[in-house]
Amino acid sequence: MYKKTIMENGLRLLTYPMPESEAITAQVFFATGSHFEDKSINGISHFLEHLFFKGSKEFPKPGQMHEEVDKVGGIHNAFTGEEITSYFIKASHDNLDLALNILSDALLNPLFPKEEINKERTVILEEMKLYNDDPDSKVGLKFEELLYGDQPAGRPTVGQEEVIRKLQQEDFFNYRKDHYHTENACVVVSGRIKDEELEEKVEEFFGDLAMGKAKSKPKVAPPSSGPKVVVERRQLDQSKVIIGVPAYDLFDPRRFALGVLANALGGTASSRLFRKIREERGLAYSVYSYASQATDTGVFLSFVGTEPNNTEQVIKIIIGEYKDIAERVLSEEELKRAKDNIIGRLGISLETSDRWAGFLGTQEILEKKIMMPEEIVKNIRSVEAKEIQAVAQDIFKTDRMHLAVLGSFSEGIEDRFMNLLSA
Repeated sequence: MYKKTIMENGLRLLTYPMPESEAITAQVFFATGSHFEDKSINGISHFLEHLFFKGSKEFPKPGQMHEEVDKVGGIHNAFTGEEITSYFIKASHDNLDLALNILSDALLNPLFPKEEINKERTVILEEMKLYNDDPDSKVGLKFEELLYGDQPAGRPTVGQEEVIRKLQQEDFFNYRKDHYHTENACVVVSGRIKDEELEEKVEEFFGDLAMGKAKSKPKVAPPSSGPKVVVERRQLDQSKVIIGVPAYDLFDPRRFALGVLANALGGTASSRLFRKIREERGLAYSVYSYASQATDTGVFLSFVGTEPNNTEQVIKIIIGEYKDIAERVLSEEELKRAKDNIIGRLGISLETSDRWAGFLGTQEILEKKIMMPEEIVKNIRSVEAKEIQAVAQDIFKTDRMHLAVLGSFSEGIEDRFMNLLSA
């Protein structure tokens, strides 16, 4: 079992011993991300994440922290999401002090040198180009924009070019002050550890993390009624298609039935859409569905990459399967296969210290409580076919349908796509 400790400064510490592991993972989570940004600072959470590794009090030279981790064969990285930003180091168990020292100094004593801000500004602009040039990423961005419109949830985590070019050192220090403090933070250490020693170490390294009051983010406004279609025309050999609908947030008890629904429709090579689109008709290589949740919003979507001339056929198949699963309950065989797949993947996903750190820290930051695998399995096992049908009937409605397409299309294709969604 994991252990949760509240440090003197209010910082939450989660530990998960794995005596058989040779590794440890130290990971720090903060409850902030792109959903906390107004339009004038869109992208600052992600930009700031980059800057923490550009120099600190003990490691002032850019690249110095990377070198220290590389010397011991460690792995380090960070990520920024919609409501969470995280930093981690994974290394052999005898390098726990090094991992905690680097993470704490980077996060508590950053320098944010102006010259490094300007260098990293260029790096992020190149990252932005990468996402815009990659059709799979771009269609995802278009879908989010279509679904949520002009609010934080509809803007890219990487930011807008005009904003990234304007952000200055003062902006980063101010944003860090607002969001990087104990009420917003959680430290997780997993792997070969000793609890009694670890609490003292975390107190030593993170005891000076500032205290503060968490800032609320603007509540995500529900998407306006559909159906809606957006098409971006590009000369591509393959069109990229996302069909999705608003769904449930992290706290909705129906999310377990939604997860089973996503698995049955497009979560595996045995799923309905994979079989119908790829195996039976040979219309695509990449086919999948999934559901994702945030604290106050959620989405269900299906993705397909296909030959432009087959796009309408693929859309018809997806819409047809949405309707079918709403009209007829899953068979016992299909229901069992989807549940067993989800449960099996969960077990496989928690084999290493870094996956356990992510599993625990993400829940603690977003939900302020942790559901262990046994309880998740219990919830998945209890899902009934009629619950999945009820979810499908609730979300797969014409006025909830959103379609984003990237590809080589003639004028007027939007009307044809709209007719397919409305049929």
